Amino acid sequence: MLARNSQLPRKSLTSLALAITPLLWACGAQAAQITFGLSAQDITFTGNGGGALSISSPILTGAAFYGTDPIGTYSISAMSFTTGVHSATGDFTPNINSETFTFVGGDGDRLTQTITWTLIQDDTLQPKFFGTGVVTAASGDSAFLADFAAGATDRLDFITMPLSGGQTLLTLSGTSGSESAPISSGEKFPVVHDVPEPASLTLLGTALVGLGLLGRRRNKAA
Repeated sequence: MLARNSQLPRKSLTSLALAITPLLWACGAQAAQITFGLSAQDITFTGNGGGALSISSPILTGAAFYGTDPIGTYSISAMSFTTGVHSATGDFTPNINSETFTFVGGDGDRLTQTITWTLIQDDTLQPKFFGTGVVTAASGDSAFLADFAAGATDRLDFITMPLSGGQTLLTLSGTSGSESAPISSGEKFPVVHDVPEPASLTLLGTALVGLGLLGRRRNKAA
């Protein structure tokens, strides 16, 4: 009976460790995120009839926020570039491109970044853009500047609303037609926050070591 009961605390701690692990990863991924929403303008996608696309847009603007700051605004400078021929999965690699992302927080935080789009993913009716960028200017409180220091490299991605004609980019690229859609939502985050923070890893490691020691002691008692 003692051996059977001795498993209860260990099982409880194991369940706790498994439960908090996703939270530790999420904490690292979301710590410095700028989130933005629906753009007031559309992105236009035009097929070349041979499996590639032309991408164009006016300046894209909408609401955005950082952390718990009041709602601010974002903008992405006008797009004008082409892509290579789609991959077997329907994804597109943008050719040479360079845009500017700006953010003005509700409390005065400001950011300017040069973006290079590296992938346009087409696995749903809502295309996804992925890019990397370099912060060229930043101002604001100490927390914001620690997350988005000038010269830092980070990532930016967004998803659009469904294309106006209800088809995928893969289908569109085989025609000479055009489709349009605004940004639906997106996020911008430093690369360093892609992985669990050291403090989170230390906490998780300590918990796992404790589980091992507890198991040993319970087995000896049994």
